[in-house]
Amino acid sequence: MAEFRSRANQGIITVAGDDEDILLCPNCFFPNSGTARECVACNYTLQNGNVRWLRAGFIRPCSNPNCTAFVFSRDTQCPKCGHPIGNSNQAPSAEDTNAPTSAEMPRDVLICPECHAENPLNASQCSMCDAPLHNTATAKSGAMVLNFHNLRTERVVQLSLPANGTIMIGREGLLSGQFPADGSQSNVSRVHMSLLQRDGRVYIRDERSTNGTYVNYREVTPGRELPIESGSVIELGPNARENRYSEYFELTY
Repeated sequence: MAEFRSRANQGIITVAGDDEDILLCPNCFFPNSGTARECVACNYTLQNGNVRWLRAGFIRPCSNPNCTAFVFSRDTQCPKCGHPIGNSNQAPSAEDTNAPTSAEMPRDVLICPECHAENPLNASQCSMCDAPLHNTATAKSGAMVLNFHNLRTERVVQLSLPANGTIMIGREGLLSGQFPADGSQSNVSRVHMSLLQRDGRVYIRDERSTNGTYVNYREVTPGRELPIESGSVIELGPNARENRYSEYFELTY
């Protein structure tokens, strides 16, 4: 039996074991049960495509004692405060004392789908290019909105990539709802690949997956970060156009 309790005391959930599915709220980054419709900590609506599905055993509190977020154990940086992920049981070092204050925390914004400018949440049109902002994804300031177009099912899912952050994709990461849970029925690994944002550019990294990651039909060297452009095709597993156990997406941003 495991228990997740918010440091701000605004939420608490109990799970049966490390293998239980957890929904990580994209608004406050508090874990919720896999059947939850809204976050127990902030009441944010947990819709398909905007939440992070993870196993309970892969989640731990952010190592910044002033942050209330929970993070994926393989993240390198907290998506809420930007603090480097270290040993959550280790006291902060002298170098960690300059962690971001609440005034520096990323804020929720609307990112224009046309020019990518950041706008307030109540904006109806972009302040830079006047494009309408109806049904625009909410993201943290400095984040990039990534569009994943599943070329097999034609479904499009939007994910937010934090500034200088990382997101994991696989059967136990983001987009998990698009892959079979049973590994024998899929070429997608539990943690298959990562997408990273560095200085406004997007990079892809294969997390030493069993069947490989391919960009524009060329294999990515495991463990290395490769710049990836908008409009690229990502394959999880080989020959996805003909192999039904592999998956492939067009990535735009």
